[in-house]
Amino acid sequence: MHSKPTFHILSLFLLIAMLVLSGCVPYFQTIQVREASPTPIVISQSEGVDNPDVVVDPMVFQSVLLEALSSGDTGKLQSWMTEPFFTGTWRAGLSEVSAAEALKSLYNEQLGPGNNLALVRDADLKALMGGNDPLSIPSNDAGVTEAFLVSGWGKDGLDEAILFVARQAADDLKWRGWMRVQGGFSGARLGGIQRYQNDLHGYSLYLPKGYQVIEANADEVVLLAPGEGDAGERGAAFIFVEPANSRTTEQVVEAVKAQQGPGFNISISPAMDIEGLQPLVVEGLPGQDVNRQLFVVRGDQLYHMTFVPDSPKAAGYPQMLDIYAMVTNTFHFTK
Repeated sequence: MHSKPTFHILSLFLLIAMLVLSGCVPYFQTIQVREASPTPIVISQSEGVDNPDVVVDPMVFQSVLLEALSSGDTGKLQSWMTEPFFTGTWRAGLSEVSAAEALKSLYNEQLGPGNNLALVRDADLKALMGGNDPLSIPSNDAGVTEAFLVSGWGKDGLDEAILFVARQAADDLKWRGWMRVQGGFSGARLGGIQRYQNDLHGYSLYLPKGYQVIEANADEVVLLAPGEGDAGERGAAFIFVEPANSRTTEQVVEAVKAQQGPGFNISISPAMDIEGLQPLVVEGLPGQDVNRQLFVVRGDQLYHMTFVPDSPKAAGYPQMLDIYAMVTNTFHFTK
């Protein structure tokens, strides 16, 4: 008695199914489901084994390289270093060494214990280097594709370094070399920098933010560190430009030394190259404050810079070191 309705209901379901399959009922539509596109993953292998230490993204490589440097992971560092590898100092050039030699120098000479390396973001390296493209500093065959600046370099953490990265044929990235900037030039640990340009005598430089610029007269500029007291009680630099009267840098320095006469322990040493010129640094000259002086002749113009106080016992000595580094690292001729 109950089987007949059941039969009708079953028949109705079968009929609807046949109509749907035959396309006669337009009220049922197929829904297209879009799956998310898979994220591209680069899988690198070495002898058939996945290698997690191969990096192709420059931002990721910066991060993992700094992490390995800070932790002293020499094994990982050596796997990322090119062979040969180059090292050097800003304005003193680069030289090629083996990766093993570079690693030995890295922790014996370049980095101190408990180093606090950090990426200097938004550093305008081209401006700091007087318009030179940092990628053009290594030779063309070095294959450098990236350059970035880090702070906290040096045994005392006061230096900076430009790290160079090269992309390999397999698209992975390798650490190609470093260039140390003694004392730094980005102002990252000093709260920033400010630019000064002297159009009359054709030079520009950067100095720490907050330092005062005083144009004493047409030929002399005073750069004075923040604080109280006169120059010497706080760090300062005096930049004086005058005619060289056909003298070379060496002739100028010898004349200055001769004026003092005997009895002074005066030392003369080369400073870092400034745009192809070799300045000389003179220490031990008498003056109101212990000082160091830098001389360089360009054309027939003598650029004479005096930095005070040059005594570790003086309160302004750390400021003097900072301003000396900034001026010598970023001094450029503009005409």
